[in-house]
Amino acid sequence: MTRERSGQRKDEDIKLDVVANLRWDGRVDAADVQVKVDRGRVTLSGTVPNYTARAAAVEETRLTAGVEDVEDDLRVVLKKNVPGGSDEELAEKAKDILYWHSDLEGCDIRVAVAEGVAELEGTVDAHWKVDRAQEIVTGIRGITEVRNNLAVVPSQSVDDEALAKDITAALARNVLVDEDLVKVEVDKGVVTLKGSVASWIEATRVREVASATPGALEVRDQLERSMSGTRGFWRAT
Repeated sequence: MTRERSGQRKDEDIKLDVVANLRWDGRVDAADVQVKVDRGRVTLSGTVPNYTARAAAVEETRLTAGVEDVEDDLRVVLKKNVPGGSDEELAEKAKDILYWHSDLEGCDIRVAVAEGVAELEGTVDAHWKVDRAQEIVTGIRGITEVRNNLAVVPSQSVDDEALAKDITAALARNVLVDEDLVKVEVDKGVVTLKGSVASWIEATRVREVASATPGALEVRDQLERSMSGTRGFWRAT
């Protein structure tokens, strides 16, 4: 068995695998999805029936060997005769669901919906809760897009240097991350991630670690993907 570096793959081979993954994944209705590949960078366009399908399509594409980046131009278009409710009903449903999630207890989250597009306003006390609130609302039938304007107001402040050390230490404990190649900078609670990662999986985990660390107000991803050495995806042939 030989192994082919994913970074050396041809665009047409990458496209074939992306299309196969989208057709295979039961979460994705890929009938109206178009795939273009240019030097390993994939553009997804067309329509999907719900937000779950959109997220799954992007995830499966990023996990395909040889993919360097993904541009998500997909639109959510609800199928005909699929009940969702009026904008007012959707907003009330979203507020009720957010209220009953114990991990968001005490957060001040307001929801407005216009033509199926939900807008989140208000505050949470931890950065990871920004993503959690969006994840919850995107799963509501009838919501076609979420605009997340939530702000982080922590219950206690954390010194920038201490926050950077906490994130770096957490990365060092994580089996998915090569912490030696990741640099963490913090300025007034805003975390900037620099350096290189081998894959989308590693980049996602680095962002999750930074977001989950108490004191982080915002996380800015400036990570670069590197396929040097033995790190990164390999494809069996």
